Amino acid sequence: MEVIVKAGSRLHAGFHIIGDKIHRIEYAGAGFYVDKPIIKVRVKECGEAIYEGPSDFRDPVVHVIEKVGFTGCVRLEEVPRRHSGLGSTTQVMLAVYHGIKLLRGEGITEGDLLEAGFKLLGRTKGSTVGTLLYVYGGFVSGVGLPLPSDYSVLRLPIPSDWRFIIVIPDVARGLNEKEEGRHLDSPKPAPQSVKQLMALGFHHLVMGMVRRDLDLVLDGLRSMQTATGLYFSSVQGGVYRSDVARIVDEASRDGIILAQSSWGPTLYTITTVDSAESDRKTLEMIMREAGIRGEVIVSRPRNTGGGPE
Repeated sequence: MEVIVKAGSRLHAGFHIIGDKIHRIEYAGAGFYVDKPIIKVRVKECGEAIYEGPSDFRDPVVHVIEKVGFTGCVRLEEVPRRHSGLGSTTQVMLAVYHGIKLLRGEGITEGDLLEAGFKLLGRTKGSTVGTLLYVYGGFVSGVGLPLPSDYSVLRLPIPSDWRFIIVIPDVARGLNEKEEGRHLDSPKPAPQSVKQLMALGFHHLVMGMVRRDLDLVLDGLRSMQTATGLYFSSVQGGVYRSDVARIVDEASRDGIILAQSSWGPTLYTITTVDSAESDRKTLEMIMREAGIRGEVIVSRPRNTGGGPE
């Protein structure tokens, strides 16, 4: 017997609260769930613990297996590169957990998955967005850390005719969990100017999602990205990572607003189905002219979370 679980990728929109001492909120972020890059996990009974897949995912997969006491085979059949800004570690861990529960014939609810992500697997460092997107899909905003007891979430569907153009440069990976932890533990309050820009950006982003107004969404996304980048500029060398900043600048000259997902290097924008191919070609040209290898993909939004195939 075997179970196949598929999940999407998480695109981080940035933070709208960092280090709010008055309201005791450390981090609150937002993000989008997309179909590609896809994550596909196969879990089956085989009498012994066997992992098949990229070596850098072995530790997080084994962590899940040990937490639930599973003896069987886990194969990662499709997965993007780890630490590339797509939230792949959280998506893989939850997909493996989900697959094991289904293989055992155990019922599993949204609450069970949230509990697993936040507590059993500890996927809360800096942002809860990855777990929330695996469970709900669409656009989500967590309400910040520490987590409320009911795991409250703001969730909105993404219009089906929108497309995400995702740029994955072949450059250095983003920060791993240990490196990230050094920069996220005990956050200092954001400067007032950054705090105001975060709040304004989040307001426009959410209002744009509610109104299905892509221009307003992009305007809000740009503000949140700028504010988040300013806060972490000493870590990544600027508002955007220094090794992808040229792509962002050149795209802006062509009227394309690019966001950096988490620590990157993945960048993305949102457009309509009619403009997706043109924007993809423009971003490929910018990459070539910058001498940066990588890929540019077009993805549909994913308004459902991860689950069985």
